[in-house]
Amino acid sequence: MERDTTIRRIKSLYGTQNNVSENKNDSQDQRGINGCSEVKKKPEVSLYLLHEGVGVALVTVFILVLWGVVHLSLQQLVIGKSTGEFNAIRARKHLERITSVGPRPTGSPENEVLTVNFLLEQIEHIKADSASGPHSVTVDVQRPTGSFSIDFLGGFTSYYDRVSNIAVRLEPKAGAQHLMLANCHFDSVANSPGTIQHNQLVFIIS
Repeated sequence: MERDTTIRRIKSLYGTQNNVSENKNDSQDQRGINGCSEVKKKPEVSLYLLHEGVGVALVTVFILVLWGVVHLSLQQLVIGKSTGEFNAIRARKHLERITSVGPRPTGSPENEVLTVNFLLEQIEHIKADSASGPHSVTVDVQRPTGSFSIDFLGGFTSYYDRVSNIAVRLEPKAGAQHLMLANCHFDSVANSPGTIQHNQLVFIIS
């Protein structure tokens, strides 16, 4: 009886070991079927490095675009041959030239001689450039003498003697039925070069 029980225990233990061994073999066979003997983890790419790479690429593209815009703008600012159109850079150069004389009160040599001569010189350039165009340019230099009363200063009377006025007429060579008058002054007060006064309008009109 005891012997029979011992044999059953040995068989039971043997059967358990066989089951464990079979389970191990099944697991190994299953891994062999899947094509790998061991489970390997995929390498993880750092999100920080990915975001940093995208940021560098965007900054590079932005710099290239900005460089192209600046380069194109500088090419457009180069003053070439006159095309008959308004050029802000050329107008600014004329403004700097006329204000470099200094204050130009009415009746002073800076206003009546230097500034007038410079304006007449530029008008002659415009006439030469437009000689073959559809418009004609005529110039009339006036040097009137007179006086006027300023009521809001208590009847203060201002007297002027041979001050310079420059009238430029631009019209179609075939004539025109209507005219438009645009005027501005090129003198300044005694203590200012008058950059932001009507001198800006002088060169915008011209």
